[in-house]
Amino acid sequence: MPTSGVSERDRIRASRAGEADAVPDRRNVHLLQVRRNFHRMDEQPRHWGEAPLVRPDRGEHNGTTRRKIAVVRLENAGEDRSEPRQRVAAALVQVVLQAERRLGHGIDRAQLAKRVNVAPASLYAYLNGTTLPRGPVFERLLDELRVTGAERGWLTTLRDKAEVAGRVRSAAQKPRGKLPVARQLPIDGARFIGRSDELVRMMAMASGEGTDAARVCVIEGPAGVGKTMLATRVGHLVKDLFPDGQLHADLHGFDRQPPTDPAEVLLGFLFALGTPADAAPPTLAGRAALFRSLLAGQRMLVVLDNAGSSEQVRQLIPSEPRCLMVITSRNRMDSLVAREGAARISLAVLAPPAAADMLAATIGTARVAAEPEAVRDLIDLCSGLPLALSVVASHAADRPTEPLAALVEELHDEGDRLDSLSWPDDDLDLRTIFQWSYDGLTPAAAWLFQMLGLHPTPEIGQAACTALGAPDEPLRPALRELLSANLLTEHSRGRFRMHDLLHAYARELFLRRVPSPQQKGMRRRMLDYYLAAAAAANTSIQPCDAEHREHAGPAPGDYAASMAWFTAECEVLLAMVDHAAEHGFESHAWRLAWACMVYLRRSVRSASRIAVQRVAVAAADRAGDRAARATSSRMLADALGRSRLGAETLTLLAQALAEFEELGDESGALRAHLSFARALDADQKHARAYEHAEAALSLATAIGENMAVADAYASSARQLVNLGRHEAALRRCERAITLYAAAGHAEGEASVLKIVGDAELRHGDPMAAIAAYERSLALDRTLGDRYWAAHALHRLGVAHRRLGCAETADRLNAEAIAELESLHHPDAEALRHTR
Repeated sequence: MPTSGVSERDRIRASRAGEADAVPDRRNVHLLQVRRNFHRMDEQPRHWGEAPLVRPDRGEHNGTTRRKIAVVRLENAGEDRSEPRQRVAAALVQVVLQAERRLGHGIDRAQLAKRVNVAPASLYAYLNGTTLPRGPVFERLLDELRVTGAERGWLTTLRDKAEVAGRVRSAAQKPRGKLPVARQLPIDGARFIGRSDELVRMMAMASGEGTDAARVCVIEGPAGVGKTMLATRVGHLVKDLFPDGQLHADLHGFDRQPPTDPAEVLLGFLFALGTPADAAPPTLAGRAALFRSLLAGQRMLVVLDNAGSSEQVRQLIPSEPRCLMVITSRNRMDSLVAREGAARISLAVLAPPAAADMLAATIGTARVAAEPEAVRDLIDLCSGLPLALSVVASHAADRPTEPLAALVEELHDEGDRLDSLSWPDDDLDLRTIFQWSYDGLTPAAAWLFQMLGLHPTPEIGQAACTALGAPDEPLRPALRELLSANLLTEHSRGRFRMHDLLHAYARELFLRRVPSPQQKGMRRRMLDYYLAAAAAANTSIQPCDAEHREHAGPAPGDYAASMAWFTAECEVLLAMVDHAAEHGFESHAWRLAWACMVYLRRSVRSASRIAVQRVAVAAADRAGDRAARATSSRMLADALGRSRLGAETLTLLAQALAEFEELGDESGALRAHLSFARALDADQKHARAYEHAEAALSLATAIGENMAVADAYASSARQLVNLGRHEAALRRCERAITLYAAAGHAEGEASVLKIVGDAELRHGDPMAAIAAYERSLALDRTLGDRYWAAHALHRLGVAHRRLGCAETADRLNAEAIAELESLHHPDAEALRHTR
């Protein structure tokens, strides 16, 4: 017998198994001794199919203990630092010995080999570590030895690691210069427009000269925004910086096809790098390790397009710092940014100049220049989305003699816009690519997305999202999911937006998937939320406004917070008025319009103020609610009067006053008289205005409402000033200020202080007038009422001129005119000629 302890018979059998060149050394003599013991045992071999080798446990505790001990022994058997195949062999020997102890007799080696469908010599090679059993053979061997549970998992992992280590070592030993150079980048589009900032940043990253230390770059953004085009353009621009090759794969994260398995991507990369098919590891971990080994020391660019998640790409990232990976996704890839330190480049829709350039690249600059208004409309109707603009440009190119305005007309109907932007190819059809993003959502996020289609505007606040979210589902996870999928963006804290085309798709989903009865309930729920919120904010900025308290919810905060809420929600609220009127919720329409009036007046949104009250009047007419119609008519008259559109004002007020008197509504009649006084005052008919002010005072006194009395005093005082009765005017001003101050009605105080100033000025006391005007200006600025602040500035200028301070007067008057011009108010022109 040779000194190594290996018999000639063992050498022959190992040779037959294809491993004659891998003869075991002295460390494996004990394994051969085990084999000889197997062979010499003359006990009758057991029929392996009749019953498991493991004896029935004699109790749950003892069986569990034995299994734990077995795992520990196996792990200890694999803890030595020998070659991985030797660790697998040692663990297999332990398993065989355990099986023998359980059976109480030896195991016939030839029978075991036969049962796992290998030659006895192959089994010898497995047990002495010269050959690593293939995966299926290893599984059959464990089946025959009745290895289950944690023992089996540990052994399988040990075998897989040994296989990976072998393949990686083999690849690492290859000469580095023999790797093929892959050139897999797709063709670069000739009409790439814009994205200059993003290009500069990515090229700096590729050259290593930028501030981004990351070697992984995620280009993320909504569907159709041009992520793939940017990645491809960058790839072609920087490919010379990566002379060892450029790899590319479409991961189909958002596609009609199922997402590509990262193991398949790695297999394709390994083949591109020259790895033979039989040398590629079967597992994801093995392929990833081999891929990283092959890229060690290389400068390569890897582009992964249309990734679905961080997990899909994580195993594909090279560890070589000289490589660059570029990933495009509709998903924000937050996990990749946080864990792998990826740099993120977020793409938004194109700005109008870049969008116009994109159209010009297809249809020509002359045609774009010839119809600038139509081009602006097309860009707006396409939301600046590059894919939509490409489709529109293609349609326009197919109709060279047709004006662009005709395309604008086709796209104006939001309900048909996605049809007009449809395309035969899935990857160019907006509805299809939006659906691919939607299909990946969880039920709660999908529901919220549909409900955003119910919302009349593409912008929404977080509280409104809560009102629309799925019942009994927390909002934040659904919101985070929509944000992560780029189906929604958070443009400021708690304010979310989607572009118009995505909003049109969400509306389609809502109308198609939510049953009609449920749609009506959801509309009511949404309108109830906005009515309660608007009423609460209105009560906060006008505490004495009793008309809206019954609908008010919790206020958003103090005066400043409530004004900020109105500013953020203004466009939404205006759209809600129209939405309520269009869908049969007439009372919501006029109540929302009323709740917005104070804010619209103070922010000098005159056109909006008029528009919503016209909608309110029409809604009240349809509903047959006379009181609501009269109130809305009065508010419309007030809005028209402020805008100096008086022709219709007096007619509306006469109709409203008559309606209130017929209904016996004294409070409504009182408000109508006050509105009459304002309108007639603007028309310089002060005597008639005074009559209406006195009628209002009489009704207010009878009703006993302090704020109504204060309003009537203020109205009467203004007309007394105009009629030259300054002392009487000041007395009524004093009473009004007392009532307003007690109620904390700052707007009322500011208004009366202007009347006090007017009275003092006309009475010959400009210093007293200046004091009153300055107090009024301070209150107007606190309230954010720019219109009345401008008039306070003008009055201050007049008073300073009376004192002989012409320079100060000119400055104040210029400030007043500038303020009114910024509001596009017609009073600016009148002040130019008033000294």
